[in-house]
Amino acid sequence: MTAPTSPRLAYRILAGMALLLAGVGMVRYAYGPLLPSMFHAKWLDPTSAAYIGSVNFAANVLMAMLCPALTRRFTVGRVMRWTMMIGVLSTAANAFDFGIIWIGACRALAGATAGTAIILTPILCIQGLERSKRSVVVGLAFFGSGVGVVAASLLIPMVTTTSPEGGWLLISGVTLAATIFTWKLMQPVHTTASATKPAPLGPSARRAMLVLLCGYTLFAMCSVPHAIFLSAYLHDRLHVGRDNAAMAYAAFGIGLAIGGPLISSLIARFAGLRTATVVSAALGAMAITMVLAWESVPLVIASGVIMGTAQMGMVPVCSNCCLELAGPTGHTRWWSILSVGFTLGISIGTLGIGAMFHAGWGYRAAFEVAAIASAASITLMITFWFLSQAAKPDDIASAPVTA
Repeated sequence: MTAPTSPRLAYRILAGMALLLAGVGMVRYAYGPLLPSMFHAKWLDPTSAAYIGSVNFAANVLMAMLCPALTRRFTVGRVMRWTMMIGVLSTAANAFDFGIIWIGACRALAGATAGTAIILTPILCIQGLERSKRSVVVGLAFFGSGVGVVAASLLIPMVTTTSPEGGWLLISGVTLAATIFTWKLMQPVHTTASATKPAPLGPSARRAMLVLLCGYTLFAMCSVPHAIFLSAYLHDRLHVGRDNAAMAYAAFGIGLAIGGPLISSLIARFAGLRTATVVSAALGAMAITMVLAWESVPLVIASGVIMGTAQMGMVPVCSNCCLELAGPTGHTRWWSILSVGFTLGISIGTLGIGAMFHAGWGYRAAFEVAAIASAASITLMITFWFLSQAAKPDDIASAPVTA
């Protein structure tokens, strides 16, 4: 396959940004800034919000597990089209308060959309690109996630003055527009990733990949208090007004927006992918420490920027680590496995926080547990750095194996 020309490459980047803006930044993360409004309207309380958040990420896990098989059977593009339409319908349905089970079902379908978008968007974006451009293109595409969170955080308070319905309808409309714009990128054709069997990994590369999986999972756990409860923490614990707390979630979105280009495109390019994983984990630990050390609204907001940077830096870097170690044909399989780990980590973290709220432990206990997970994640990322450096060249998959 020949490399795309500049206009085609530009569309690919913009379409990737649009998919992640809607499928991840809006469909997944808009739940955070909408929580104060949902609490105010008595749709949810903190405990039920945590459990519903875990349902959302459990659907992420399921979709990440199913993605390799679905893409081999139906193609990457067709699966992506279906799930984006599910995202449109699920967020529109969430505008109607038919009870906790209804909201949970809508969030589960939204989770399937987000899980698919985060796995398949990089695959659609890098098809036919030479290796030197992949990190930059994937990093720029993930910029869209942060833009989506910032837009949702700033726009939602304008349409939720009386109830959350307007916020959910706004998210649905943006997702529909993004789906229409990216329809061409999601062509139902068999890609290299879906048409061939992955080349096997050797023992040393497999060990490195498994350590990366564990570190990535623990990093996901430590990001939960910021990723889901930043606005709720500001509103409930620090007594920030409902609208201002929702808008403060934009800080996390700003971090998501700069994380991909900063860490994936700059740090990874000049210091290496392995170093970038350690940097991301360390930034996450810094964000959690800021919340635990100071109950200050400005510092909590600043910590949201840092955690967002860490999270959206870690995601494309780990995707490219999979590509480097597993090769183009193994990328879908291993990136799906890591995505399962990430969403499983968030699901466990969210369920754990729900149990803490139910027991009356509160937000601080959630950040303390996150700090423990963060320390373990840093340790594992350093271990991955050494193991992947020592991986034998023959153990790293590179050549495709035809089906």
